[in-house]
Amino acid sequence: MALLSLLQDTARIKESRAALVQARRTVVARSRSESRETTFLEDGELAVDGGSLRLETVGSGTIEPSAEEGTLRGSVIWKVEGTGRLNGATGLLTSNFEFKPDTGAAVEQQVVRLFLP
Repeated sequence: MALLSLLQDTARIKESRAALVQARRTVVARSRSESRETTFLEDGELAVDGGSLRLETVGSGTIEPSAEEGTLRGSVIWKVEGTGRLNGATGLLTSNFEFKPDTGAAVEQQVVRLFLP
């Protein structure tokens, strides 16, 4: 029974991660995603004010069941590099999030520190 529950949780996590990635793609001009059981890699480009920010996962992001029933939790760190008007900008963007697969509701907090040339 525990194995069946784990397999069902794993399937829900994969479906939920796909929905979360799709939601993120609405703000990212280009993106690529690769996922495993509870980890993922993402890279993409975010168009911003005459330039863009290229994002690439540092290590891997994580998404897993939380202690709250029906809620997944996760985090990811991206390396950020600017192009165009933001050429030379570098930094890290950190994201912590929770996601409710049944409703599609998500809450995310992001912190970014950009160093400008």
